Amino acid sequence: MLKSYEILGTDKPIFREKEVNHFFLDELTHLNENPKKYRLSGYVQVIKQQQLFFKPVYSLTKSYLKCYNKGNTTVKKDEHARIIRFPQKNV
Repeated sequence: MLKSYEILGTDKPIFREKEVNHFFLDELTHLNENPKKYRLSGYVQVIKQQQLFFKPVYSLTKSYLKCYNKGNTTVKKDEHARIIRFPQKNV
């Protein structure tokens, strides 16, 4: 987790809550995902012991989202989190 002065001047957004398509680094390692597939999306505000911290969140890069296409229709952003957690093997 980072303090506010550590992310000062970043061009990444700051979220109040983690969205469906966001993952923390510890979640990615727990899911045995390749971190190279993900990019830093922004930071989520976390309050611990009455202090404000920021935790980086990651989301799939667009090139890997294209791998999960269904026919000619690309997967919706909020749907790709379900695909990653429960990947279906191609037979």
